[in-house]
Amino acid sequence: MKKGKIIQLEERVPKLKKQRQKRTKANRRLILYVAVLFLLVSFVMYFRSPLSNIAHINVQGSHYMNDEEVMKLSGITYKTSYFRVKPKEAEVRLSERKEIRAAQIEKVLPNKIMITIKEYKTTGYVYKSGKLYPLLENGKMLSALPDQTLPVAAPILFGFKEETTYQEMSSELAKLPTSIFRSISEIHLSPKAADPLHLTLYMNEGYEVSTTVHGFSKKMTPYPLIIKTLKSGEKVRINLELGAYTERLNTEEQSQ
Repeated sequence: MKKGKIIQLEERVPKLKKQRQKRTKANRRLILYVAVLFLLVSFVMYFRSPLSNIAHINVQGSHYMNDEEVMKLSGITYKTSYFRVKPKEAEVRLSERKEIRAAQIEKVLPNKIMITIKEYKTTGYVYKSGKLYPLLENGKMLSALPDQTLPVAAPILFGFKEETTYQEMSSELAKLPTSIFRSISEIHLSPKAADPLHLTLYMNEGYEVSTTVHGFSKKMTPYPLIIKTLKSGEKVRINLELGAYTERLNTEEQSQ
């Protein structure tokens, strides 16, 4: 060979190293692209398959709708893809119900939904034609209960026919302290000549209370102190119309 054509090994080594490095980088990029593509395809397949559907739905705070009704109204069911759930839109749909003050929906990975409902306070149940209609603190009345089971503990209102009357009664009941509210079993509108909005209350402690709709919440304030002065089992009427005093019930009244 001619001397000019001889290629020294030392000259070839750096070139071989560079070529190997280029091939290695190219292979790594190819592997990265394939991996990303595989992940994207896998995600799309998972997104469109039943595997992405919600597996657990937890409903809390609803007394007038069962879980299935809440899910139907919210648009979130076990057939819904977890990734398609839009909490704000579902919350708006739920808030359209009369009894719901606010709704909160939380997505919990990997496939769980938490639905928390905050209802308006149930202030009573209006009795009409043998049926009970839940009355809310905002004055709205719901549809009749399917049976006589009360979803929330609250007094039953008898004789309330005018909407303005039971709305005012509801507003007054909402102002009561919880201890007094829970003591009331029944509220009867029992008009008098001097007071068309006179009320007769039957309490869980066994007492009868005479009062009126106007200013009802303030008039009931002395009730807890008054019953502390009474003997257990004593049959009395507590008059809270003008002032506060008690009177014994006669035998005929006790038997009613």
